Amino acid sequence: MGNGTPSDEYESVEMWFMRRTTDRLVRENFEMTDRLVKEDFTMRTIINTSVRELNDIHQQISGLKEVI
Repeated sequence: MGNGTPSDEYESVEMWFMRRTTDRLVRENFEMTDRLVKEDFTMRTIINTSVRELNDIHQQISGLKEVI
């Protein structure tokens, strides 16, 4: 069973196939989740940077209003 092939003694071919399919789906789900977490982090970083830049611009405009 440990070598990736069905063992007549312990499992049928159908059970082996289901186990292999489940393993593949779990791995794909993990990979997709990992990718989404990384994309979410990237988007949050972009948003936070943009907000900081907008705050800086707002402060500059406020400073110009005081001068004018």
